[in-house]
Amino acid sequence: ESYVIRFKTPKEGSTTVTDLLRGEITVENRTLDDYILVKSDGWALYHLAAMVDDHLMKISHVIRGEEWLPSLPLHIMLYRSFGWSAPQFAHLPLLLQF
Repeated sequence: ESYVIRFKTPKEGSTTVTDLLRGEITVENRTLDDYILVKSDGWALYHLAAMVDDHLMKISHVIRGEEWLPSLPLHIMLYRSFGWSAPQFAHLPLLLQF
């Protein structure tokens, strides 16, 4: 029987992270899903694979597009769950006005 592995997101409290460009961001945990980390075919999804990879490579800063902001609380929770220090995050706007 096929199955997936999910991250059990706490439903109480909130998760606060600091983005280098946006400052402090707080998200209520009750608004988050239990994210899939490993698909039924055994392959890890980005949420797990990138955090493990960044940790193993000792990445200190992650700079990515703002479309990843909704995933930031999960990524921080994953780092904390493994007992790892999270890198610093900066989320850039997708469009720049000149």
